[in-house]
Amino acid sequence: MSRLPKVGDDNNNWGTILNDFLLQEHNADGSLKIRSNISNVDNTSDADKPVSTAVQAALDGKQQAGSNINYYGVIRVDYSNLILTGFSVGTDRNFPFATATATLDTYVESWPANVAVADRTYDPSFYNSTTNRLRENPLARQVHSWRVQWRFYNKTSASSGTITLELYNPDSGFVVSQRSTTLAGETSGSSLLILTSVSDERSLPAGRGYLVRAHTSFTDSNLTVEITAILRASYGKENTFVAL
Repeated sequence: MSRLPKVGDDNNNWGTILNDFLLQEHNADGSLKIRSNISNVDNTSDADKPVSTAVQAALDGKQQAGSNINYYGVIRVDYSNLILTGFSVGTDRNFPFATATATLDTYVESWPANVAVADRTYDPSFYNSTTNRLRENPLARQVHSWRVQWRFYNKTSASSGTITLELYNPDSGFVVSQRSTTLAGETSGSSLLILTSVSDERSLPAGRGYLVRAHTSFTDSNLTVEITAILRASYGKENTFVAL
């Protein structure tokens, strides 16, 4: 191992010893030796470093902020004369949208809130009066929430049991329901039905969609069930990263 020379104590060989010492960390031309694969270090700035092919592919698949392809939106329809009367036990009755009067109120808010109003594109024709079916936005696999406001009246005082409202897709068999219990002595009441649906090929094509229907566990020829408003919220559908 090399050592530092001792001036006057190296038999005039201190220059040779010094050079031997320096050569441990220097090349013959005086440059420092490279150790520990330091030649592989990349001094490129972060701003100039390229993105890997895999990362770029994942980024390309992300939805751009502000795009209207997601069809965000909230729609409410107020109804008059959307009623069913005269119930027999266990018999499903479809609400007659064709004979009801509808007032459309398209809410302008959407998510995210930074989407320009002009880009908040969603389908306001969410019901078909010919087929009596409610419709979703034309975006496959989008989640929708439905809020149905309804009430009953003219019920015979002595009758009791349950009144059930349903959102029903005849093409898929999908059904979501809410059951409201009525007691003897009650002649009227109101309730709120919250439903969730996911659009797919069994609900999006023309002529398809959801029926709103009701049935009771008792027979009452006087009973009237009325839907007063339906609100549909269409949630944003984001593209996701796929595992590589």
